Amino acid sequence: MNLHVRWLGFAKTIQIAKAQEIWSLINDSYSNSPEQYHTLSHIQDCLQLLDSHRDLASSLEAVELALWFHDAVYDPKATDNEEASAGLLSLHIQGGLAERAARLILLTRHTEPPTTPDGKLIVDIDLSILGQSTDRFDLYEMQIRNEYAWVPEDTFRSKRAQVLRQFISRDSIYSTARFKNLFEDRARDNIARSLSRL
Repeated sequence: MNLHVRWLGFAKTIQIAKAQEIWSLINDSYSNSPEQYHTLSHIQDCLQLLDSHRDLASSLEAVELALWFHDAVYDPKATDNEEASAGLLSLHIQGGLAERAARLILLTRHTEPPTTPDGKLIVDIDLSILGQSTDRFDLYEMQIRNEYAWVPEDTFRSKRAQVLRQFISRDSIYSTARFKNLFEDRARDNIARSLSRL
């Protein structure tokens, strides 16, 4: 998938002005080290999942716009990345679609269960990494550790365990029946294995 071409085509479809300028913003925002997780590769993975499960969306355009921006601001030392990402979207794109997308971005804080079809879909897409193959999950864990390289090992282990326990303690990690069928069991296995090493 050529993300630049994808963005320009999507921007034309939803009539976004200054599409090339916004692409430069997106590209710069996600231009981190490939040894980290929150990069354009993550966005590509999310969009590919959206393409495969587009029938679950109520507003496909809102979900896609939200995915493009949901980690556009990612500072491991900050606690308001989702709010900042939603704000960045709202700063450059206005209108009802952008407002819906901004609200979807806030759901990727994963602090409360989503209740709408679009909310469930974007949250499940964002959490799909937990249910990937053992090798892919282990790479993800390494990439997250690299993003928090400044955190002492003992502190990182403790905080990471808190995050993972939050997910595994839920009745279901995924909000849609389809993603639950696809990823739930493997996600629980991956998380349990990661916790055993922390």
